Amino acid sequence: MLNAARLEGVTAVLLLLAGSACGRAEDAARGDPPARGPRSEEPAAPPAEPSGAPPRATEGSASPVSNEPQREAAPLARQQIECGTDSETGELTVKTQAAIDELAGCEILRAGLVIEFSDPALDLQPLETLRVIEGQLRVAAPWSFERVPVRLRSLHGLEGLRSVASLTVSGVESGLGPLSQLSGDVTELILEDLPGVRDLSVLGGLRVTRLFSLDLMPDLERLGPVALAPQLESVSISTAPQLTSLAGLEGLVELRSLDLRDVGLRELALPDSLVSLPDVSISGASELTSLAELARLPGVLGLRVGSNPRLTDLGGNGSSDSSLQQLAVYACPSLTEIHPVGGFSALTNVEITDCDGITEIDRIAESSAPRCCKSGVTPR
Repeated sequence: MLNAARLEGVTAVLLLLAGSACGRAEDAARGDPPARGPRSEEPAAPPAEPSGAPPRATEGSASPVSNEPQREAAPLARQQIECGTDSETGELTVKTQAAIDELAGCEILRAGLVIEFSDPALDLQPLETLRVIEGQLRVAAPWSFERVPVRLRSLHGLEGLRSVASLTVSGVESGLGPLSQLSGDVTELILEDLPGVRDLSVLGGLRVTRLFSLDLMPDLERLGPVALAPQLESVSISTAPQLTSLAGLEGLVELRSLDLRDVGLRELALPDSLVSLPDVSISGASELTSLAELARLPGVLGLRVGSNPRLTDLGGNGSSDSSLQQLAVYACPSLTEIHPVGGFSALTNVEITDCDGITEIDRIAESSAPRCCKSGVTPR
């Protein structure tokens, strides 16, 4: 017979086993998985990731590298990408309102921008966020053989622009005011067909380093205050009948070319800083009487003058330089002698036409020029 103590122990074990079996039966009825002991326990599988999602790093592992572009890129970087360029020219040419609208929000354009308008009502307001153009800015109508002028009504929309590499503006009715915030160096400044512009004060923050060109500026009275770099190579001014002075060219040192056509100059007053000027062309200066100013400049290689009815000398009086190689004179009826700046000894090409006051060209005939022609006059 079992004693009382052993009987109690056996009873307790039986009760424990019965309770465990009941628990498993209840779990099975509920659909719960059976519990496992610690030795057979496996790590739980991670939850499934959504399709296309990048893998999630686990503790103690390196973060996976994704080739997918960062969606949180800075807005400016997106805008720079959106301001595309032509793969062949390196410039972005826009001709329609829809093309202008596509640039809305752009701040930096890493190339040139050519706005070629045929519609005078083209609205540039979508460009109001544009700050920098790393190439040229050209605003002009497409060139046509008919030369029917099409003028853009306004540059409004470019008020925020701060920097361009070069600037060309042609055919704008309401002036240059919206470009007043521009500053810094530009290689070229070309302004054409801008009625109503009397001076260049709105572009006073610019400095031109290579080419300065003005054409069809009927109301222009003054050149300043645009700064011209000492190394500027070329100045061309045409169809500016109200321009009576070259004040504003101060600071030029070694200008290569000066071309003046249909201007209101009464005298040729060049900046004192100028030390050389190889090429000079002056025509249509109805009030100009003398080129004596050129006598102080050595190294004039080419001189072309024409349609200057009051011109009486070519700047050679008092000049001992012998540099002039090409001389062309036409329609200067007040000239009676040919004494050009740069002398005669180096002349290789001479053309004189419609200068009825000139009666002899002996010294030119004695030069080495292979070509010498003058209407109605032959060397003695």
